[in-house]
Amino acid sequence: MLVPASEYTSLEVEGTIAAIEPWWHELVKNLDPTPVADLMQEGKEVLAAGGDPDALIDRELALLQHAGRRLAESGQFGRGAGTVHGLFTSGGGVPKLPVDEIDVGPRGLAGDVQKTKRHHGRPWQALCLWSKEKVDLLRAEGHPISYGSAGEYISVTAIDWALIRPGVRLQIGDVLAECSLYSLPCYKNKAWFSDGDVSRMHHESELGISRMYASVLEPGRVRIGDRVVLEP
Repeated sequence: MLVPASEYTSLEVEGTIAAIEPWWHELVKNLDPTPVADLMQEGKEVLAAGGDPDALIDRELALLQHAGRRLAESGQFGRGAGTVHGLFTSGGGVPKLPVDEIDVGPRGLAGDVQKTKRHHGRPWQALCLWSKEKVDLLRAEGHPISYGSAGEYISVTAIDWALIRPGVRLQIGDVLAECSLYSLPCYKNKAWFSDGDVSRMHHESELGISRMYASVLEPGRVRIGDRVVLEP
């Protein structure tokens, strides 16, 4: 389950509230939003009303999760299965280094450290996921990037990454994760791009190119080679 909003730090509250509007936008991008129009309107009203930040975040997250499930029921999310290609962790910063298996909790990978919490570490950012095939694509374009370089925790292979959008669920080994929001490129990743232009992995540059954040609904252990099932 998600960590209650009352356990957020002030920076986590600030960052989460700032992410809510783009989160709604990306949830329905290229889809028919009709099935969730009422939830989107309620989300706007909750955000506009303001008030207690903890209550606001709790309500918005509940609405977003409800919207994701409703879109899935409408048949607009795809299905697929793949495997865990790589697992990566670090004592702070990038690149992250490979490990064979890892314990995953509500706040992310056991032993992993982020140097700054201004843009990282919220419960909906517990996991950063990416596609092996997308890294391979960038390497083929001549960028000096490798698996784990961009800060992804779990590298997945054999799933169409364009299907990975806010609201879908992934069973990753023992862990059930729910995708939340695309991970925005950071200047610290400039070294992995031949021209220093990190926007190449921005979700607006190409459908399915971006890393994806996810919350942890069911913690557990993940190993290289574990099955990954896309469960809309």
